[in-house]
Amino acid sequence: MMPQDAGFPDPANKLPPSRPEPGPIAGRIEAFLPAREAPTPPGLSANPDALNLLKALRRRWMSAVALGGTLAGITAAAVWFLMAPEPTAFAQFRVSSFEPTYNAPANQPNQIAFPTLMKTLAAQLKSRPVIIAALQRDEVKRLNLEAQTADPALYLEEKLKVDFQEGNEMLTLQMTGAEASDALTIVKAVTAAFMDQVVYSDQRARTQRVAELEKVLGETNESIKTKTASLDLLAKRTGTSAKVGLTQQQLQLLENLRSAKDQRNAIHTDLIKLRANLEALEARAAVVQEVAVTEAEVDARLKADPEAAATRLQITKLKEIIRNYKDNGVNPTEPTWVAAERKLASLGKEIDQRKQELRAELKNLRDNQGTTEHKLLAAQWNISKVALEKEEAKLSDAIVALNQDVDLIGKTNSEMETIRNDLANENQMRDSIAVALGKLKIDRNTPPRVAVYQEAELLKKDARKQVLATVAAPLVVFMAVCMGLAWLEYRQRKIHTAGEVARGLGIRVVGSVPSLPNLERHIVGVGDPDMEGHPVLESIDAIRTLILHDAASQGTRVVMVTSAVEGEGKTTLAGHLASSLARAGRKTLLVDADLRQPAVHQLFELGLQPGFSEVLLGEVEVADSVQATTLDGLSVITAGQWDREVILSLARDGVEGIFERLREEFDFIIVDSHPVLSATDSLLVGQQADAVILSVMQKVSQMPRVYGACQRLTALNIRVLGAVVNGANMDEVVPTVESPVAAVEQR
Repeated sequence: MMPQDAGFPDPANKLPPSRPEPGPIAGRIEAFLPAREAPTPPGLSANPDALNLLKALRRRWMSAVALGGTLAGITAAAVWFLMAPEPTAFAQFRVSSFEPTYNAPANQPNQIAFPTLMKTLAAQLKSRPVIIAALQRDEVKRLNLEAQTADPALYLEEKLKVDFQEGNEMLTLQMTGAEASDALTIVKAVTAAFMDQVVYSDQRARTQRVAELEKVLGETNESIKTKTASLDLLAKRTGTSAKVGLTQQQLQLLENLRSAKDQRNAIHTDLIKLRANLEALEARAAVVQEVAVTEAEVDARLKADPEAAATRLQITKLKEIIRNYKDNGVNPTEPTWVAAERKLASLGKEIDQRKQELRAELKNLRDNQGTTEHKLLAAQWNISKVALEKEEAKLSDAIVALNQDVDLIGKTNSEMETIRNDLANENQMRDSIAVALGKLKIDRNTPPRVAVYQEAELLKKDARKQVLATVAAPLVVFMAVCMGLAWLEYRQRKIHTAGEVARGLGIRVVGSVPSLPNLERHIVGVGDPDMEGHPVLESIDAIRTLILHDAASQGTRVVMVTSAVEGEGKTTLAGHLASSLARAGRKTLLVDADLRQPAVHQLFELGLQPGFSEVLLGEVEVADSVQATTLDGLSVITAGQWDREVILSLARDGVEGIFERLREEFDFIIVDSHPVLSATDSLLVGQQADAVILSVMQKVSQMPRVYGACQRLTALNIRVLGAVVNGANMDEVVPTVESPVAAVEQR
């Protein structure tokens, strides 16, 4: 063993030195003060600044370029295709604000409001009759819209758009989303159908009305001429004037005759309706006879039939037996199987026979019901028919008698009076028809209110929006991806440099260990050629020098190595520090106090038991738990077998007595403890340590957790010597600290 450092107490005297009072916390971390709350360090600020985001983006620049470039390319392609201007066909109509007419002023009170008219025309332009008429045109049929959509009419209703502005006489029809030629053809067809079905239909209606009135007027004139000639002939026969009126008695007889005829006509009409109803009743009865019973009615009757219930139950059981045979892989030629299928077929025939019987029963029942209803209704109507026929006969007799009376009084005079009345009515009707016909002939030549202002054509494509969106969208996506990755990187608050620990968290950095694959496999022993002069060895020895200096000034002999959470290299760091102290000639003990997840015994290939757990439980003595290693001056106490009793003993009895005995035997005790934030084990052990070193893993450890672990330690007045950054870059490795102890190490 190398000589002891100057000023370091000799462990041979067996008297432990008095432990110094805990000094101030290393770095900028202050001791826990209940009176005031420590300010939040800069590294835990809630909102990142631009510089921090740029730093985070620089760490993720490859991912940002790859992901952002990919998404930007996809976005550019998508925007280019999605923003491509679709071909649009349009046509425009001009709607007159006032109804063009020659018979009334344009602002007549009963004229429809123009906004309402525009809405009505817009609805008619997309109405089903217009669309159906457009679909019937040959040019639209050649488009074969049925192959593109199941309902072409609905497709056109969705694609066609009608726009108009208030206070404007223009109505615009357009279609977007189809092939240019197809859209143009459809808009032309809809325009033609609208003009034909809606606009020109008014003119055709006026023309047809004129023709109808002209026909009625001609028939009326002919009737007037015929009746005038008849009246003149009757007057000539009787030797009277055609203008002489009938006597009061003749008028009364004629009135009675007219009334009787009206009644007889009404009764005759009722008889015609009644006979038609009887014929319809007979036809309905015949149809009812021919209506077949449905299969659903037969099945429902079969389910309720008690005779078929047993048969259907046997069929169900036979089907179940056959299905079990199939599931069990029985040979289909098995006699039992064959017999079951035969029986099933026989029962099926019985069910079919029963269905036929039930169908016949239902048919008879329906026929009987229909026949009964028919007979009752026919009987009622026949009674009514007989009564009406009797009444008609009575009126006929009365009319014959009245005619005889009229003839007796003067048949000719009665006919003349009738003709005079008819002529007066027809003359009045002729005058009304002539007036209406004159107005219609004038309005027939007025132009339609709606006219095609712009024939259907295609809108010119404007690609400026497409180009601008294709350029802007990828840039926005790329910047969003970069900022998103930078934000995520920043929010993780991972430690990337030793400066972030010192400046960002205010924790002193006592060393930086460069990255080395499988560092835990290189616990350096005497004469290890692989690690001689390696930066890892130099960085570990630099931390050892600082510990020796602190031991000389502060009396530090028990150093606990811990971390905030798992996976931050604390066990490897503790093993290397212990081996470095042993190589420096210090009698060193490495204690595995990570009882829940021990790993020290794996580093040195030692047995797990007996260990620290057995010492805590009092099952073995401290000296019996110490195991030698292949490195001179280095001993190890493994973790031992962990259980809940060990943790209870640690919390109840503590480890003060154990470490006091170990101080008598060893120069330095390096304690590998459980992570601080995972359990309270490290807080219980740390109260017996002279100093604590926090192990931090670059690109793994997170600032809030490291800071939280340090706060927990300082809250219990546990002295934090500083932090060691594992996996650091070579330019951040802390050089060896010059101290008086370094001279001793060189001896």
